[in-house]
Amino acid sequence: MDRSVMTMLSRTADGAMLVDEGGRVILWNKAAERLLGFRAQDVIGRPCREVLCGETLGGQPLCSASCAMGRKLAGGGGVRNYDMQTHAKSGRVVWINISSLPVPSRKKGRFLAMHLFRDITKQIKIRRLAEELHVLLSPPGGKPVSETTKRRSTSRETGELPAIWSALPLSNREKEVLRLLAAG
Repeated sequence: MDRSVMTMLSRTADGAMLVDEGGRVILWNKAAERLLGFRAQDVIGRPCREVLCGETLGGQPLCSASCAMGRKLAGGGGVRNYDMQTHAKSGRVVWINISSLPVPSRKKGRFLAMHLFRDITKQIKIRRLAEELHVLLSPPGGKPVSETTKRRSTSRETGELPAIWSALPLSNREKEVLRLLAAG
């Protein structure tokens, strides 16, 4: 491996992990240490799947001995970025977005995989809250989103505030604020 690549990975602001063809971690940078709490000596030599223990957004296991990402990278292909749930050393749930690339090796028949990752926990929480809010604001047996969107745009055009489902456990003031937020 080229020394300049190792230097670049050690200095990047994203968490960086370099994995050999056997799936073992051979580099873990300071940003990865800060993000997940594991020191380099805790993870070097361990299988990547044991370090990240990743799950999909739907809660399904992503990391395994037959890693689909590893197979794609071994074939020389890149992998689009993807999101995964993992845990910090403290046990705290962390959502990360990962970009993975194959790295050429000087040794014949070998390959390395570079994984750059960043914390997206806040974005995932916001997305989930927005989904929950959407469900809460939809009336029972609610209308399709397209009808709701049409109603909102009509409300904005006429200056009317959108209706809030009366069964929501909100005070009148909270409903008023929610209507104003929905109206923009």
